[in-house]
Amino acid sequence: FMNSALQCINSVQPMTQYFRRGYHRGEINLTNPLGMKGLIAQRYAGLLRELWSGKASVAPLKLRQVIQKHAPQFGGHQQHDSQELLAYLLDGLHEDLNRVHNKPYVESKDSDGRADAVVAAERWADHLRRNQSIVVDLFHGQIRSQLRCLECHFVSVTFDPFTFLTLPLPTETSSHVEVRVHLADGSVPRNCLVTTDRDPTYQQVKQGLAKLVAIPAEQLVFVETLGCNIIRRYDERQKMRASSSAMLCAYQIAPLPPPPPPP
Repeated sequence: FMNSALQCINSVQPMTQYFRRGYHRGEINLTNPLGMKGLIAQRYAGLLRELWSGKASVAPLKLRQVIQKHAPQFGGHQQHDSQELLAYLLDGLHEDLNRVHNKPYVESKDSDGRADAVVAAERWADHLRRNQSIVVDLFHGQIRSQLRCLECHFVSVTFDPFTFLTLPLPTETSSHVEVRVHLADGSVPRNCLVTTDRDPTYQQVKQGLAKLVAIPAEQLVFVETLGCNIIRRYDERQKMRASSSAMLCAYQIAPLPPPPPPP
């Protein structure tokens, strides 16, 4: 979790060049009660020097010790949320490098029907009165929020600073199933990828496979094989289940010839 967060920040070239060229030394804030007296900024700068020195491997032990000292929730050797560590590290670097040494009190004002551009500029100016650092320059933005009263229909618009913007990941609406098909003519088996709805039944997979290989569905039988052995035949009404070792196979059963006519 720490490696992914550090690699993410390291890939931001303006941030990396800022530390590699030593610009941080002139901006360390030793009086900020929310900071770490410049310790996390110095440890991160030292880590970057090691990362860009050409060493085959680098262990961020000193930076890890500082983080664990001020944030015990990241202690131990368990895995933690990488995004939470990234947020904590950026916030710590910001407070250690904040160019504002005496933060003024800023009162939040309502939009009062003013234009969004005016309100946004005012709120951003208020934000910069208390927060100015390389982290603000590169990672901070504004997000617009709107509240509407259902009774009086009053609309309140605010612009809040953010560092991370969480977006939902799209969910898969389909499922892909790999099936090995054995034809009745004895030809070499082939693998087919059947696309169906999520959580399909074996019957749904069979219908999709029948269209794919142009074989009537009633001629296909689904079985589970392990090695050269057939383990079981599936009940086609059941939902498909994942199996890490077994292979889903479909065998074509040749239709029986019509019965001979009566004598």
